[in-house]
Amino acid sequence: MTAHVGFVDNSSGYAHEALLAAIQTWAEAEGWTTMRSGISPDSSGAPGSATYHKEWIGIAPGLSGGEQIIVGFRTYQDANNDYYNLAGMTATNYVAGNLWTAQPGISITSMCAHNQRIDYWCPINGQRITMGLKVGTPVYESGYWGKAFPTAPPSQFPYPVVSAGTLQGMPAVRYSDTSRVFPFQGNVNNMQFRTVGGAWTAPYVGPFNTDTEQYRDTNGKYHLTPLELMDSSVWPSGNVWAWLDGVYHITGFNNVVENTIVIDGVTYLVVQNIYRVGFNNYVAIALV
Repeated sequence: MTAHVGFVDNSSGYAHEALLAAIQTWAEAEGWTTMRSGISPDSSGAPGSATYHKEWIGIAPGLSGGEQIIVGFRTYQDANNDYYNLAGMTATNYVAGNLWTAQPGISITSMCAHNQRIDYWCPINGQRITMGLKVGTPVYESGYWGKAFPTAPPSQFPYPVVSAGTLQGMPAVRYSDTSRVFPFQGNVNNMQFRTVGGAWTAPYVGPFNTDTEQYRDTNGKYHLTPLELMDSSVWPSGNVWAWLDGVYHITGFNNVVENTIVIDGVTYLVVQNIYRVGFNNYVAIALV
C-alpha cells in the first residue's frame, strides 16, 4: 500500500491529464491490471475541447489478491468554460467493446480539477483509490473509488463498492462552484454505494448523519471515527452496510486542512469539505 504525495502542473500539457497518467502508474504498482488507457474511443476535437477525453480502466485484485474490482478514470473539460475535471467510476464488470461511460453496472462521480497545478494526496491499495486534491484558490476535492469493508462475509456481500466524488456524473462545473460538498458527509448523490441487492444508493454516513454532538480533541489528541455507510431510508433502525477503508471523521476543533496526525505509526492527512471550515467539515485520510 502506498500513498502518493506531490503535485502535477501544466509543464507537459494539462495537469488533470498528467494526474490521470500518474494514477495508472501508481495503481499498476499496487497490482492493478490495466484493461485500457489513452484517448477515449468516443473522443474528438483538440485537447481542451469538450469532446476530447483521456481514460483509464483498471481491475484491482482486492486485499485477498483474488478479487476483481473495476475502477476507472476519465478526463473531461471545456477550455472555453474553464473547467478541467476528473471523473471516476466503479463498475460491476468490464466489457472491452463498451465505452468508458457504458461499462456494466457503472456509477460515475467526479472531482473538479485544473489545467494548471494540482496538489495531490493519493493513497492506493489493492481495493480502492482515495484522493485529496488542492486546486485553484484553493479548494479541496476528495473522493473514493473501489471496495469498502462490508459488515457481512464475502459469501453474503461479495461486491460492496463505492463511487464517491464531489460531483455526481460528469457535469460542466468549475472548481469555483460553491454548491458542491464532499461525499463523506453522506446523504448526497455524489456518494454512491452498491447495496447487497445490486442497486446504487446514496447512503447515510456515520457519524456525519447520525451524531449531532460536537467532537473536539482531548488534550491535543484527536479521535478518528470510521465512516459507516448505512441505509438512509430507515435510519436509525436500518442496516449498516460497510465502512470506508482509510477515511475517518475528525473534528475541526483547533484543526486545519493539510494538518497531519500520526497514530500508531500511520500518518493521516486532514482534508476539509471543499471550502468549508466548520467543526464538522473534515475527514482524515490515511496516507497508506
